[in-house]
Amino acid sequence: MRNTLEAVANRMIGVDNAGVADGIVDYIGTLPAPMRKDIQRLIFLFEYLPPVVIFRFARFSRLSGDDQDRYIEAWGTSRVGLLRTGFRVLRSLSVSTYYQNPAVWKAIGYEP
Repeated sequence: MRNTLEAVANRMIGVDNAGVADGIVDYIGTLPAPMRKDIQRLIFLFEYLPPVVIFRFARFSRLSGDDQDRYIEAWGTSRVGLLRTGFRVLRSLSVSTYYQNPAVWKAIGYEP
């Protein structure tokens, strides 16, 4: 799960190893069990559906950068509402976790 989240954060917000994946895993751990299981299922599906969505026979975290981008875009623009919703959940988790880091606040000029 962590490898998938790391790859998602890297592609969606352009950040590599900023602790985003660890922050998301920590956050998921605080959620009620039903919600936690739903998000874990989403991450599992996101990792293993490239053969169905973009016809590449590899897991998401093992795709090339271009294929990862294509796969993410396919989820975000899909006719299937569940895929679009999953895309928004993963994007929201990545972005919100990234901007919770105080080091990022300094980089963007935010003074609390």
